[in-house]
Amino acid sequence: MVILLAALFAPGLAALFGWQNVFGWALIPLLITLVVFALVAKNAPERPQPKALGDYLKAGGHWGIGSDSHVSVSPVEELRWLEYGQRLVTRRRNIAVSVAQPSTGEFLYSQALRGGLRAGGQGDAAAEDFLLLDDAAPALAGATRDNLLDRFIFAGNRSLVQETHVAGQRWVAQGRHRDHEAVALRYGQTLCALLAD
Repeated sequence: MVILLAALFAPGLAALFGWQNVFGWALIPLLITLVVFALVAKNAPERPQPKALGDYLKAGGHWGIGSDSHVSVSPVEELRWLEYGQRLVTRRRNIAVSVAQPSTGEFLYSQALRGGLRAGGQGDAAAEDFLLLDDAAPALAGATRDNLLDRFIFAGNRSLVQETHVAGQRWVAQGRHRDHEAVALRYGQTLCALLAD
């Protein structure tokens, strides 16, 4: 419609007001459309309420974690955001808990582990897969079995993982992947190649 009006009236408006002012006149119908839209548009009347994590789990739901970020790849950050997001939905604290697991950290970790194992077809336990946390880290000072996973997940962004073992083999030692140099080199080369295209 605006194009039709512009085609019909632009030459006459340009003769009267100059070509620069024609663009200003062309904005008037757009602004009217914007104002009408802002006044008339409303949210969908049947917007579903957000679901709580507890409802999902009661219905037999399973979940795991993973990041779509290439900047921050942090399992504990993913678990923290799950809890924090549920706090916003329910307006309560300590959402990811159960009678059997009153520790938020333990609940989040065990549920993510169970969902990940299920997704990977590994059954109920990952044979010879485990993490060793840095017991000298200040965030873990005085930690007990009951609050260790709470501290691991909610203590901040410093990695507390000292070692990672997969299928009985140590892949991370002293917080560093055994193939760190080779992976970093390939990553740098791949990124440069992609950005060059």
